Amino acid sequence: LVLKLAEEGTLTLDDSLYEWLPNYTNIDSTITIRQLLNMTGGIYDYINDNPTFNNTLLSNLTRFWTPEEILTSLVGPPNFPPGNDWSYNSTSYILLGMIIKEVTGSSISTELRDRFLDPLTLNSTFLASEDTLIGEIAHPWFSFSGNLQDYSFINDTASFSLLWTSGGIFSTARDVAHWSQALFEGNVLNQNFTNQMVTFDTLNVPGYPPEVTGYGLGAWRFNILGRELWGGIGIWFGYVDLVAYLPGDSISIAVLLNERYNYTINALMRNAFAILSSLLGTVIDWHVGISDEGKAMSIDYVLKQNFPNPFNPTTTIEFDLPKTSKVTLKVFNILGEEVTTLVSDRLSTGSYSYEWDASNLASGVYLYRLEAEGFVQTKKMILMK
Repeated sequence: LVLKLAEEGTLTLDDSLYEWLPNYTNIDSTITIRQLLNMTGGIYDYINDNPTFNNTLLSNLTRFWTPEEILTSLVGPPNFPPGNDWSYNSTSYILLGMIIKEVTGSSISTELRDRFLDPLTLNSTFLASEDTLIGEIAHPWFSFSGNLQDYSFINDTASFSLLWTSGGIFSTARDVAHWSQALFEGNVLNQNFTNQMVTFDTLNVPGYPPEVTGYGLGAWRFNILGRELWGGIGIWFGYVDLVAYLPGDSISIAVLLNERYNYTINALMRNAFAILSSLLGTVIDWHVGISDEGKAMSIDYVLKQNFPNPFNPTTTIEFDLPKTSKVTLKVFNILGEEVTTLVSDRLSTGSYSYEWDASNLASGVYLYRLEAEGFVQTKKMILMK
């Protein structure tokens, strides 16, 4: 939305804070909008840098926090001078939200809905502090000393207003994937601002997932299975989200999890990146098995990625045989223990499909292995209940 306003000439990315907002203690008013977007402003993160944030939130779940109260009550001294380093901070997005309101004279939810959500038919996406949430909300879960607890009670006024434009969006995987597709393919911003958004500074931040390699203007760069992807990540009490767009392939993948484990950001994102990697592997395998004419090729033994993946409780495993072969297809758990044999037979040349029902098994990573006339290949799949 900020980039769209810059595209329209309503503001510029090199505008300083003092041109749009009053002065606030601990916030350098010479920081530019661009520095807010690329996280080089050095501002204190009112959520992640603040040791009292959790207690503040939980002390009164019905309190409505204004952006001004967030800036004056929860923001400490800056982490570094503007432009000297990179550090993700949620405070930048609160400031950007305030600038949008000042520039447009309307609410954030109105601007989002009129400009993006309605035209793109994203009907299951809401800014929680301003919109009425429609539909059921997946219960958030949090782990304390290995014990999972339902954190639904935190979905209240304080949580929504404290997040606001720093992450207070409720959505579905379908809407998030469609938004990613439209945004990164240049259907939201013109080419100039799309290019600026995905011009990434290289990152190597201790504690961050190794898949994270860069940050642009509000956009993340990932490297997974040797492929560059663009997207976003998000973490809140009981929720983890990850969306990635594969440039050149016109594919977006959104992973939304109602879980959060209380460790480093790398640990928090592990399950999401594991699922994304598995889904991306499916995409790559599919492309490898397609000829230039778009017709399926079966010139060798091929074990395909199961689908859907993750799955619950059934999934389909397919493979191709270039000649009549003695075939075994088995499933193992992550410890290497055999779970079941799906195939043990002599099969003719062709393509085969088998469904596996894991209703009686626990969630987790499983392996399936195809053996045929000297050919052996193993792939992993994820059961999520």
